[in-house]
Amino acid sequence: MDCEAYRERICVDPAHVDPALLDHEQTCVACRAYGARVRQAESLIHSAIRFDTAQVVRSTAIAPPRRMYNAWSGIAAAIIAGIAIWFGLGVNTPTATEILVAEVTAHWNNEPNSWAVTNASISERQLNQVLAGQATLDLTNIGPVTYANKCQVAGQWMSHLVVQSDVGPVMVLLIPQQKINSAVPLAIPERGLGGTIIPVGSGSIAILGEGVAGLESVERQVAAAIDWSI
Repeated sequence: MDCEAYRERICVDPAHVDPALLDHEQTCVACRAYGARVRQAESLIHSAIRFDTAQVVRSTAIAPPRRMYNAWSGIAAAIIAGIAIWFGLGVNTPTATEILVAEVTAHWNNEPNSWAVTNASISERQLNQVLAGQATLDLTNIGPVTYANKCQVAGQWMSHLVVQSDVGPVMVLLIPQQKINSAVPLAIPERGLGGTIIPVGSGSIAILGEGVAGLESVERQVAAAIDWSI
């Protein structure tokens, strides 16, 4: 199960105990935090709307219109409070870094055709069109860039590249103006993929592929070659 499938399933029924969900939570810190938030929000919403309808009807049937309005307004306020927590006002909200990790790992399978093993590099003009306004990249010491696209990840537009390396195709996401404090590991164990997000200048880069040890050279090459434009 990947991060995207996890989030879709837990939002359908947070109370359902699914072994596949629990297994994924054991290996993904970001999704574990996301799941805790969803379950907590679900519990609070249920608490907000759990009331004795018979009692409300009895108390409001003989009440003047103003009291009826106040009774139902209180119920509505409780429901709104629960929904507000759902949208992030509660505790245990995932951090920006945890969300970024979850979004990056979920994005790897959005464009499966980009993972082809090939030596057919894209043109420098096409690459510059994708990077325009965000960064420039010196290709001198980088393996062939065989794919480039502008993608929305974690709520912002990033340049999604695929670089051919000694360990196969590697996904590279350029993350402008979002600098993390230190390197954060990426892992999709069920697919045999791993990598890292590292701070570079005023932004960060994410590297994801097979053979984690072999990805270090790609990290160094891209980090040395990138020049942020914003």
